[in-house]
Amino acid sequence: MIKHLRFYQIPWSHYCDKVRWALDLKELPYDIINFNPYGKTKGLERAPKTIRKLMPILEDPNNDGNPFQCDSTPILLYLHTRYPNSSISLFPSSSSDEKQQIIDTCLRFDSELGLYTRRIAYVQILNEKSSALSILLGEKFSWAYNPDDIRSRLVSSFVACFMIARFRLHRIREEQLREKTEQILLDVAERLHTHDYLVGEQFSAADLTFCSLVKPLRRVPCFFDDNRFRIIFDYHERIRRKYDPKYPNIDNFVEKIVDKHRLQIQNSEKSLITHIKTFIYRINFVQRFFIAFMTMMVKNIYGPVTDNEEVPQFNRVSSQGNQEKEAFNDQRRINFKSKWLMNVVVLPIHIMQRLADYFLVVGYDHDEERGGRSCGKIIQRFPDKDWPDCPFNPRIIHFCQPQGWILTAKRELPTFFISILTDLDGLRHYCACLTFHQTLLPTTTNILLNKTNDYSDEADDTAFLLPRTQMYAPKCLVLTSKLDCFEAFR
Repeated sequence: MIKHLRFYQIPWSHYCDKVRWALDLKELPYDIINFNPYGKTKGLERAPKTIRKLMPILEDPNNDGNPFQCDSTPILLYLHTRYPNSSISLFPSSSSDEKQQIIDTCLRFDSELGLYTRRIAYVQILNEKSSALSILLGEKFSWAYNPDDIRSRLVSSFVACFMIARFRLHRIREEQLREKTEQILLDVAERLHTHDYLVGEQFSAADLTFCSLVKPLRRVPCFFDDNRFRIIFDYHERIRRKYDPKYPNIDNFVEKIVDKHRLQIQNSEKSLITHIKTFIYRINFVQRFFIAFMTMMVKNIYGPVTDNEEVPQFNRVSSQGNQEKEAFNDQRRINFKSKWLMNVVVLPIHIMQRLADYFLVVGYDHDEERGGRSCGKIIQRFPDKDWPDCPFNPRIIHFCQPQGWILTAKRELPTFFISILTDLDGLRHYCACLTFHQTLLPTTTNILLNKTNDYSDEADDTAFLLPRTQMYAPKCLVLTSKLDCFEAFR
Protein backbone atom coordinates (compact mmCIF):
# COMPACT_ATOMS: atom_id res chain seq x y z
CA MET A 1 0.00 0.00 0.00
CA ILE A 2 1.48 3.33 -1.09
CA LYS A 3 1.52 5.99 1.60
CA HIS A 4 0.25 9.44 0.66
CA LEU A 5 2.94 11.69 -0.75
CA ARG A 6 3.12 15.26 0.56
CA PHE A 7 3.17 17.93 -2.11
CA TYR A 8 4.35 21.38 -0.93
CA GLN A 9 3.25 24.04 -3.38
CA ILE A 10 2.51 27.67 -4.12
CA PRO A 11 -1.07 27.42 -5.43
CA TRP A 12 -0.65 29.78 -8.40
CA SER A 13 2.82 28.60 -9.48
CA HIS A 14 3.01 27.07 -12.95
CA TYR A 15 6.02 25.01 -11.83
CA CYS A 16 3.85 23.49 -9.10
CA ASP A 17 1.07 22.88 -11.62
CA LYS A 18 3.58 20.84 -13.60
CA VAL A 19 4.25 18.49 -10.67
CA ARG A 20 0.54 18.32 -9.72
CA TRP A 21 -0.25 17.20 -13.26
CA ALA A 22 2.42 14.48 -13.14
CA LEU A 23 1.11 13.17 -9.80
CA ASP A 24 -2.45 13.01 -11.13
CA LEU A 25 -1.28 11.36 -14.33
CA LYS A 26 0.47 8.62 -12.37
CA GLU A 27 -2.59 8.28 -10.11
CA LEU A 28 -0.47 8.58 -6.97
CA PRO A 29 -2.18 9.52 -3.68
CA TYR A 30 -0.91 12.82 -2.30
CA ASP A 31 -1.77 15.58 0.15
CA ILE A 32 -1.33 19.25 -0.74
CA ILE A 33 0.39 21.60 1.72
CA ASN A 34 0.51 25.27 0.74
CA PHE A 35 3.84 26.92 1.39
CA ASN A 36 3.79 29.77 3.92
CA PRO A 37 6.44 32.35 2.95
CA TYR A 38 5.86 34.36 6.15
CA GLY A 39 6.01 31.58 8.71
CA LYS A 40 6.59 27.89 9.24
CA THR A 41 5.15 25.40 6.79
CA LYS A 42 4.03 22.29 8.61
CA GLY A 43 6.10 19.31 7.51
CA LEU A 44 9.08 21.16 6.07
CA GLU A 45 10.83 21.05 9.44
CA ARG A 46 11.63 17.43 8.55
CA ALA A 47 13.45 18.50 5.39
CA PRO A 48 17.26 18.46 5.49
CA LYS A 49 18.87 21.84 6.03
CA THR A 50 20.77 21.52 2.77
CA ILE A 51 17.61 21.55 0.67
CA ARG A 52 16.48 24.95 -0.54
CA LYS A 53 12.92 25.89 0.35
CA LEU A 54 12.04 26.29 -3.30
CA MET A 55 8.62 25.17 -4.43
CA PRO A 56 7.59 22.65 -5.55
CA ILE A 57 8.88 20.18 -2.96
CA LEU A 58 7.77 16.56 -2.79
CA GLU A 59 8.05 14.43 0.35
CA ASP A 60 7.77 10.70 -0.23
CA PRO A 61 7.27 8.73 3.02
CA ASN A 62 7.71 5.53 0.99
CA ASN A 63 11.37 6.43 0.48
CA ASP A 64 13.33 5.97 3.70
CA GLY A 65 16.65 7.07 2.22
CA ASN A 66 15.92 10.44 0.61
CA PRO A 67 12.23 11.37 0.99
CA PHE A 68 12.53 15.04 -0.07
CA GLN A 69 12.81 16.10 -3.71
CA CYS A 70 12.68 19.68 -4.99
CA ASP A 71 12.39 21.51 -8.32
CA SER A 72 9.95 20.39 -10.96
CA THR A 73 12.05 18.49 -13.52
CA PRO A 74 14.03 16.50 -10.92
CA ILE A 75 10.71 15.58 -9.29
CA LEU A 76 9.38 14.29 -12.62
CA LEU A 77 12.52 12.20 -13.07
CA TYR A 78 12.16 10.89 -9.52
CA LEU A 79 8.53 9.87 -10.09
CA HIS A 80 9.49 8.15 -13.33
CA THR A 81 12.22 6.13 -11.59
CA ARG A 82 10.42 5.46 -8.31
CA TYR A 83 6.94 4.73 -9.71
CA PRO A 84 7.43 3.36 -13.24
CA ASN A 85 4.14 1.45 -13.32
CA SER A 86 1.58 3.80 -14.87
CA SER A 87 -0.55 3.88 -17.99
CA ILE A 88 1.37 6.87 -19.41
CA SER A 89 5.14 7.24 -19.12
CA LEU A 90 6.66 10.72 -19.13
CA PHE A 91 10.07 9.44 -20.21
CA PRO A 92 10.80 6.57 -22.62
CA SER A 93 12.46 3.57 -21.05
CA SER A 94 13.98 2.17 -24.25
CA SER A 95 15.66 5.05 -26.09
CA SER A 96 18.27 6.78 -23.95
CA ASP A 97 18.85 9.44 -26.63
CA GLU A 98 15.19 10.39 -26.74
CA LYS A 99 15.03 10.47 -22.95
CA GLN A 100 18.00 12.83 -22.88
CA GLN A 101 16.28 15.02 -25.47
CA ILE A 102 13.18 15.24 -23.29
CA ILE A 103 15.24 16.15 -20.21
CA ASP A 104 17.11 18.84 -22.15
CA THR A 105 13.84 20.29 -23.43
CA CYS A 106 12.29 20.36 -19.95
CA LEU A 107 15.34 22.10 -18.51
CA ARG A 108 15.38 24.71 -21.24
CA PHE A 109 11.68 25.46 -20.81
CA ASP A 110 12.19 25.68 -17.03
CA SER A 111 15.16 27.96 -17.47
CA GLU A 112 13.69 30.45 -19.91
CA LEU A 113 10.03 30.12 -20.83
CA GLY A 114 8.92 29.54 -17.23
CA LEU A 115 10.71 32.67 -16.01
CA TYR A 116 9.45 34.84 -18.84
CA THR A 117 5.80 33.84 -18.53
CA ARG A 118 5.84 34.31 -14.76
CA ARG A 119 7.12 37.88 -14.98
CA ILE A 120 4.77 38.76 -17.84
CA ALA A 121 1.79 37.32 -15.93
CA TYR A 122 2.66 39.34 -12.81
CA VAL A 123 2.73 42.54 -14.88
CA GLN A 124 -0.67 41.68 -16.32
CA ILE A 125 -2.08 41.18 -12.81
CA LEU A 126 -0.62 44.49 -11.65
CA ASN A 127 -2.26 46.25 -14.57
CA GLU A 128 -5.67 44.63 -14.18
CA LYS A 129 -6.22 43.66 -10.55
CA SER A 130 -3.27 44.55 -8.35
CA SER A 131 -5.23 43.77 -5.17
CA ALA A 132 -5.11 40.09 -6.19
CA LEU A 133 -1.47 40.10 -5.05
CA SER A 134 -2.71 40.13 -1.46
CA ILE A 135 -3.06 36.37 -1.86
CA LEU A 136 0.64 36.19 -1.01
CA LEU A 137 -0.44 36.82 2.59
CA GLY A 138 -3.25 34.27 2.41
CA GLU A 139 -1.53 31.65 4.59
CA LYS A 140 -1.26 34.23 7.37
CA PHE A 141 -4.44 36.31 6.96
CA SER A 142 -7.74 34.88 5.74
CA TRP A 143 -8.95 38.26 4.42
CA ALA A 144 -6.08 38.25 1.89
CA TYR A 145 -8.04 35.77 -0.24
CA ASN A 146 -10.64 38.47 -0.90
CA PRO A 147 -9.07 41.05 -3.25
CA ASP A 148 -12.03 43.40 -2.77
CA ASP A 149 -11.44 43.65 0.97
CA ILE A 150 -10.22 47.11 1.99
CA ARG A 151 -7.22 45.54 3.75
CA SER A 152 -6.26 43.69 0.58
CA ARG A 153 -6.44 46.93 -1.38
CA LEU A 154 -4.23 48.73 1.14
CA VAL A 155 -1.59 46.03 1.44
CA SER A 156 -1.44 45.31 -2.30
CA SER A 157 0.66 48.44 -2.96
CA PHE A 158 3.32 47.22 -0.55
CA VAL A 159 3.22 43.71 -1.99
CA ALA A 160 3.52 45.18 -5.50
CA CYS A 161 6.77 46.90 -4.50
CA PHE A 162 8.33 43.64 -3.40
CA MET A 163 7.07 41.80 -6.48
CA ILE A 164 8.47 44.46 -8.81
CA ALA A 165 11.84 44.43 -7.06
CA ARG A 166 12.03 40.67 -6.56
CA PHE A 167 11.19 39.71 -10.14
CA ARG A 168 12.61 42.86 -11.79
CA LEU A 169 9.26 43.64 -13.38
CA HIS A 170 10.41 47.20 -14.05
CA ARG A 171 13.03 45.85 -16.48
CA ILE A 172 10.80 43.75 -18.72
CA ARG A 173 11.05 46.14 -21.66
CA GLU A 174 14.76 46.64 -21.19
CA GLU A 175 15.37 42.88 -21.16
CA GLN A 176 13.02 42.39 -24.16
CA LEU A 177 11.09 39.66 -22.40
CA ARG A 178 8.13 39.85 -24.75
CA GLU A 179 10.36 39.42 -27.81
CA LYS A 180 12.21 36.48 -26.23
CA THR A 181 8.94 34.77 -25.30
CA GLU A 182 7.54 35.31 -28.79
CA GLN A 183 10.63 33.73 -30.32
CA ILE A 184 10.29 30.61 -28.17
CA LEU A 185 6.60 30.29 -29.03
CA LEU A 186 7.28 30.74 -32.74
CA ASP A 187 9.93 28.02 -32.62
CA VAL A 188 7.51 25.65 -30.90
CA ALA A 189 4.75 26.59 -33.35
CA GLU A 190 7.00 25.66 -36.27
CA ARG A 191 7.51 22.23 -34.72
CA LEU A 192 3.77 21.79 -34.15
CA HIS A 193 2.98 22.49 -37.81
CA THR A 194 4.53 19.13 -38.70
CA HIS A 195 4.32 17.12 -35.46
CA ASP A 196 1.74 16.43 -32.79
CA TYR A 197 4.26 16.41 -29.94
CA LEU A 198 7.42 18.31 -29.07
CA VAL A 199 9.79 15.34 -28.80
CA GLY A 200 9.16 12.05 -30.54
CA GLU A 201 5.75 10.88 -31.62
CA GLN A 202 4.02 10.50 -28.27
CA PHE A 203 3.16 12.52 -25.18
CA SER A 204 6.10 13.07 -22.83
CA ALA A 205 7.37 15.26 -20.01
CA ALA A 206 8.37 17.85 -22.62
CA ASP A 207 4.72 18.39 -23.61
CA LEU A 208 3.62 18.44 -19.97
CA THR A 209 6.31 20.99 -19.09
CA PHE A 210 5.55 23.31 -21.98
CA CYS A 211 1.78 23.29 -21.41
CA SER A 212 2.23 23.99 -17.70
CA LEU A 213 4.62 26.89 -18.24
CA VAL A 214 2.72 28.49 -21.13
CA LYS A 215 -0.59 28.40 -19.25
CA PRO A 216 -0.23 31.90 -17.64
CA LEU A 217 -0.10 33.46 -21.13
CA ARG A 218 -3.73 32.47 -21.68
CA ARG A 219 -4.61 35.51 -19.53
CA VAL A 220 -2.28 37.87 -21.41
CA PRO A 221 -4.22 39.34 -24.38
CA CYS A 222 -1.17 40.34 -26.43
CA PHE A 223 -0.26 36.64 -26.67
CA PHE A 224 -3.61 34.88 -26.51
CA ASP A 225 -5.21 37.14 -29.15
CA ASP A 226 -2.23 36.94 -31.51
CA ASN A 227 -3.05 34.69 -34.48
CA ARG A 228 0.59 33.63 -34.75
CA PHE A 229 0.21 31.71 -31.49
CA ARG A 230 -3.22 30.23 -32.15
CA ILE A 231 -1.65 26.85 -32.82
CA ILE A 232 0.15 27.05 -29.45
CA PHE A 233 -3.02 27.54 -27.40
CA ASP A 234 -4.95 24.98 -29.47
CA TYR A 235 -2.17 22.50 -28.77
CA HIS A 236 -2.31 23.41 -25.06
CA GLU A 237 -6.06 22.80 -25.03
CA ARG A 238 -5.70 19.47 -26.85
CA ILE A 239 -2.98 18.17 -24.53
CA ARG A 240 -4.84 19.26 -21.41
CA ARG A 241 -8.11 17.73 -22.53
CA LYS A 242 -6.49 14.41 -23.41
CA TYR A 243 -3.87 13.98 -20.67
CA ASP A 244 -4.75 16.16 -17.67
CA PRO A 245 -7.10 14.24 -15.34
CA LYS A 246 -8.31 17.48 -13.71
CA TYR A 247 -9.19 19.27 -16.94
CA PRO A 248 -11.09 21.62 -17.21
CA ASN A 249 -10.81 22.49 -13.49
CA ILE A 250 -7.20 23.59 -13.79
CA ASP A 251 -7.43 27.32 -13.09
CA ASN A 252 -5.85 28.54 -9.87
CA PHE A 253 -7.25 31.17 -7.52
CA VAL A 254 -5.45 34.12 -9.11
CA GLU A 255 -6.60 33.18 -12.61
CA LYS A 256 -10.20 32.96 -11.39
CA ILE A 257 -9.89 36.43 -9.83
CA VAL A 258 -8.68 37.88 -13.14
CA ASP A 259 -11.50 36.18 -15.05
CA LYS A 260 -14.07 37.46 -12.57
CA HIS A 261 -12.67 40.98 -12.79
CA ARG A 262 -12.80 40.95 -16.58
CA LEU A 263 -16.38 39.73 -16.52
CA GLN A 264 -17.35 42.56 -14.16
CA ILE A 265 -15.67 45.10 -16.43
CA GLN A 266 -17.41 43.65 -19.47
CA ASN A 267 -20.84 43.78 -17.82
CA SER A 268 -20.45 47.36 -16.62
CA GLU A 269 -18.28 48.88 -19.34
CA LYS A 270 -21.14 51.10 -20.53
CA SER A 271 -21.72 52.52 -17.07
CA LEU A 272 -20.68 56.13 -16.48
CA ILE A 273 -19.51 55.28 -12.96
CA THR A 274 -17.23 52.59 -14.34
CA HIS A 275 -15.66 55.07 -16.77
CA ILE A 276 -15.07 57.54 -13.95
CA LYS A 277 -13.47 54.87 -11.75
CA THR A 278 -11.25 53.77 -14.61
CA PHE A 279 -10.19 57.35 -15.29
CA ILE A 280 -9.37 57.99 -11.62
CA TYR A 281 -7.40 54.75 -11.43
CA ARG A 282 -5.33 55.70 -14.47
CA ILE A 283 -4.43 59.15 -13.13
CA ASN A 284 -3.71 57.93 -9.60
CA PHE A 285 -0.27 59.51 -9.51
CA VAL A 286 0.00 59.15 -5.73
CA GLN A 287 -0.16 55.37 -5.86
CA ARG A 288 2.13 55.22 -8.88
CA PHE A 289 4.70 57.48 -7.21
CA PHE A 290 4.50 55.45 -3.99
CA ILE A 291 5.06 52.16 -5.82
CA ALA A 292 7.94 53.60 -7.85
CA PHE A 293 9.63 55.05 -4.75
CA MET A 294 9.18 51.93 -2.63
CA THR A 295 10.39 49.71 -5.46
CA MET A 296 13.57 51.77 -5.73
CA MET A 297 14.14 51.34 -1.99
CA VAL A 298 13.26 47.65 -1.83
CA LYS A 299 15.26 46.44 -4.82
CA ASN A 300 18.48 47.54 -3.11
CA ILE A 301 17.94 45.16 -0.19
CA TYR A 302 15.69 42.41 -1.54
CA GLY A 303 15.92 39.97 -4.37
CA PRO A 304 18.71 39.03 -6.76
CA VAL A 305 20.41 41.81 -8.68
CA THR A 306 21.49 39.54 -11.51
CA ASP A 307 20.63 36.07 -12.71
CA ASN A 308 24.16 34.91 -11.93
CA GLU A 309 23.56 35.21 -8.19
CA GLU A 310 21.30 32.18 -8.20
CA VAL A 311 22.52 28.74 -7.14
CA PRO A 312 21.82 25.80 -9.47
CA GLN A 313 19.42 23.30 -7.98
CA PHE A 314 19.49 20.56 -10.60
CA ASN A 315 22.74 18.96 -11.70
CA ARG A 316 22.89 16.13 -14.14
CA VAL A 317 25.84 14.81 -16.10
CA SER A 318 25.06 14.15 -19.72
CA SER A 319 26.19 10.96 -21.37
CA GLN A 320 27.30 13.03 -24.34
CA GLY A 321 30.51 14.90 -23.72
CA ASN A 322 30.01 14.97 -19.93
CA GLN A 323 28.38 18.38 -20.11
CA GLU A 324 26.81 19.40 -16.84
CA LYS A 325 23.22 20.47 -17.41
CA GLU A 326 21.27 22.28 -14.79
CA ALA A 327 18.15 24.34 -14.31
CA PHE A 328 18.68 27.29 -12.04
CA ASN A 329 16.31 27.71 -9.13
CA ASP A 330 14.59 31.01 -9.07
CA GLN A 331 16.15 32.32 -12.25
CA ARG A 332 16.28 28.89 -13.90
CA ARG A 333 18.92 29.44 -16.54
CA ILE A 334 21.10 26.70 -17.95
CA ASN A 335 24.79 27.01 -18.64
CA PHE A 336 25.42 24.78 -21.61
CA LYS A 337 25.19 25.36 -25.32
CA SER A 338 22.76 23.20 -27.25
CA LYS A 339 20.12 23.55 -29.93
CA TRP A 340 16.41 23.52 -29.45
CA LEU A 341 15.27 20.00 -30.00
CA MET A 342 12.96 21.32 -32.69
CA ASN A 343 16.21 22.19 -34.55
CA VAL A 344 15.16 25.75 -35.16
CA VAL A 345 17.37 28.14 -33.24
CA VAL A 346 20.54 28.15 -31.17
CA LEU A 347 19.98 29.94 -27.88
CA PRO A 348 22.73 31.99 -26.19
CA ILE A 349 25.08 30.56 -23.60
CA HIS A 350 24.69 31.59 -19.96
CA ILE A 351 27.91 30.82 -18.10
CA MET A 352 27.54 29.76 -14.51
CA GLN A 353 29.48 31.93 -12.12
CA ARG A 354 32.41 30.36 -10.28
CA LEU A 355 31.86 29.34 -6.70
CA ALA A 356 35.47 30.24 -5.83
CA ASP A 357 37.85 32.51 -7.71
CA TYR A 358 41.12 31.58 -6.00
CA PHE A 359 42.42 29.03 -3.50
CA LEU A 360 45.50 29.94 -1.46
CA VAL A 361 47.79 28.34 1.06
CA VAL A 362 49.28 31.14 3.17
CA GLY A 363 52.03 30.45 5.69
CA TYR A 364 54.28 32.15 8.22
CA ASP A 365 57.19 34.03 6.61
CA HIS A 366 60.27 33.02 8.65
CA ASP A 367 62.53 35.30 6.62
CA GLU A 368 60.71 38.37 7.93
CA GLU A 369 60.48 37.17 11.55
CA ARG A 370 61.23 39.75 14.24
CA GLY A 371 60.83 38.63 17.84
CA GLY A 372 58.22 35.96 17.16
CA ARG A 373 56.23 38.18 14.79
CA SER A 374 56.23 38.20 11.02
CA CYS A 375 53.90 38.50 8.06
CA GLY A 376 52.23 35.99 5.78
CA LYS A 377 53.44 34.74 2.43
CA ILE A 378 51.67 32.80 -0.29
CA ILE A 379 52.99 29.25 -0.45
CA GLN A 380 50.61 27.95 -3.11
CA ARG A 381 47.95 29.53 -5.29
CA PHE A 382 45.36 28.03 -7.63
CA PRO A 383 44.96 29.00 -10.39
CA ASP A 384 48.33 30.61 -10.88
CA LYS A 385 46.97 32.94 -13.58
CA ASP A 386 44.47 35.74 -12.96
CA TRP A 387 40.86 35.48 -14.10
CA PRO A 388 40.11 38.24 -16.68
CA ASP A 389 36.99 39.31 -14.79
CA CYS A 390 38.56 39.06 -11.32
CA PRO A 391 42.26 39.99 -10.98
CA PHE A 392 44.05 38.53 -7.98
CA ASN A 393 44.66 40.92 -5.07
CA PRO A 394 48.00 40.08 -3.40
CA ARG A 395 47.09 42.18 -0.35
CA ILE A 396 44.60 39.52 0.65
CA ILE A 397 47.27 37.92 2.87
CA HIS A 398 46.90 40.84 5.29
CA PHE A 399 43.30 39.80 6.01
CA CYS A 400 44.06 36.13 6.71
CA GLN A 401 45.29 36.79 10.26
CA PRO A 402 43.48 39.80 11.77
CA GLN A 403 45.53 39.51 15.00
CA GLY A 404 48.83 39.25 13.15
CA TRP A 405 51.21 36.44 12.27
CA ILE A 406 52.49 35.45 15.72
CA LEU A 407 54.26 32.32 16.94
CA THR A 408 52.61 30.64 19.93
CA ALA A 409 53.96 28.32 22.58
CA LYS A 410 50.90 26.04 22.47
CA ARG A 411 48.86 24.61 19.64
CA GLU A 412 45.66 26.59 19.09
CA LEU A 413 42.39 25.07 17.90
CA PRO A 414 41.55 25.58 14.19
CA THR A 415 39.36 28.62 13.48
CA PHE A 416 37.18 29.60 10.55
CA PHE A 417 36.03 33.09 9.63
CA ILE A 418 35.05 35.12 6.57
CA SER A 419 36.38 38.57 5.74
CA ILE A 420 34.51 40.87 3.37
CA LEU A 421 36.67 42.99 1.08
CA THR A 422 35.44 45.80 -1.16
CA ASP A 423 37.34 46.69 -4.32
CA LEU A 424 37.62 50.06 -6.06
CA ASP A 425 34.44 49.39 -8.06
CA GLY A 426 32.44 48.79 -4.88
CA LEU A 427 32.14 45.03 -5.51
CA ARG A 428 32.34 42.69 -2.56
CA HIS A 429 34.79 39.80 -2.37
CA TYR A 430 34.44 37.17 0.34
CA CYS A 431 37.59 35.70 1.86
CA ALA A 432 36.95 32.41 3.71
CA CYS A 433 39.90 31.48 5.97
CA LEU A 434 40.58 28.23 7.81
CA THR A 435 43.47 28.79 10.24
CA PHE A 436 45.43 26.05 11.98
CA HIS A 437 48.87 25.90 13.63
CA GLN A 438 51.87 23.99 12.35
CA THR A 439 54.61 22.59 14.58
CA LEU A 440 58.05 24.15 14.14
CA LEU A 441 61.22 22.11 14.63
CA PRO A 442 63.05 23.05 17.87
CA THR A 443 65.92 25.46 17.17
CA THR A 444 68.47 27.38 19.18
CA THR A 445 68.81 31.09 19.78
CA ASN A 446 71.34 33.49 21.23
CA ILE A 447 70.67 34.55 24.82
CA LEU A 448 72.76 37.44 26.19
CA LEU A 449 74.08 37.15 29.70
CA ASN A 450 75.42 40.67 29.61
CA LYS A 451 72.22 42.70 29.96
CA THR A 452 74.03 45.98 29.43
CA ASN A 453 75.00 45.15 25.85
CA ASP A 454 72.49 45.96 23.16
CA TYR A 455 73.94 43.41 20.78
CA SER A 456 76.52 40.63 20.51
CA ASP A 457 78.65 39.14 17.78
CA GLU A 458 80.69 36.00 17.23
CA ALA A 459 83.66 37.45 19.17
CA ASP A 460 81.55 38.19 22.24
CA ASP A 461 82.33 35.47 24.77
CA THR A 462 79.43 36.56 26.98
CA ALA A 463 76.89 35.04 24.58
CA PHE A 464 76.08 31.35 24.40
CA LEU A 465 73.33 29.15 22.88
CA LEU A 466 70.22 27.92 24.68
CA PRO A 467 67.50 25.70 23.15
CA ARG A 468 64.28 27.47 22.20
CA THR A 469 60.94 26.05 23.44
CA GLN A 470 58.55 24.26 21.06
CA MET A 471 56.70 26.86 18.95
CA TYR A 472 53.74 26.76 16.58
CA ALA A 473 53.24 28.91 13.47
CA PRO A 474 49.84 29.81 11.96
CA LYS A 475 48.89 28.60 8.50
CA CYS A 476 45.79 29.45 6.45
CA LEU A 477 43.73 27.82 3.72
CA VAL A 478 41.93 30.62 1.89
CA LEU A 479 39.05 30.68 -0.62
CA THR A 480 38.12 33.93 -2.33
CA SER A 481 34.79 34.40 -4.07
CA LYS A 482 32.28 37.00 -5.22
CA LEU A 483 29.43 34.81 -3.91
CA ASP A 484 28.24 34.81 -0.30
CA CYS A 485 27.87 31.02 -0.01
CA PHE A 486 29.11 30.88 3.57
CA GLU A 487 27.92 27.36 4.39
CA ALA A 488 29.46 25.97 1.21
CA PHE A 489 32.78 27.61 2.06
CA ARG A 490 32.73 26.12 5.55
